[in-house]
Amino acid sequence: MTLVDSSCWIELLTDGRHADKIDEIISQEEVVVPTVVLYEVYRQLIKKIDAEEALLAVTQLEEMKVVPLDSELSLYAAELSLKHKLGTADAVIYATALNHQAEVITCDNDFRLLPHCRVIE
Repeated sequence: MTLVDSSCWIELLTDGRHADKIDEIISQEEVVVPTVVLYEVYRQLIKKIDAEEALLAVTQLEEMKVVPLDSELSLYAAELSLKHKLGTADAVIYATALNHQAEVITCDNDFRLLPHCRVIE
């Protein structure tokens, strides 16, 4: 199982330089999508394209296994945030991945030294 981070989704949806690698990963794995990733991706896309196009692009993420942020996951993310010095969104993403035994695929170097994370370069 894989959790594709916001940075990778944005790369894929805007046809960035890592889009082919990310597309290959997504096509081979079951993908988990935390709701905070939906938020981050939509937020970034509406800066670049109109809201209707951004919403259409984000529907691709909703075809995956979307995981809502509940109280248990929130508390776990808070612990991971303090332990690994992660920002809120990154901690929620990492907690979701660990809860689902998923590897985080990201373009974000903040995950570089964390177990179960792969940074696409």
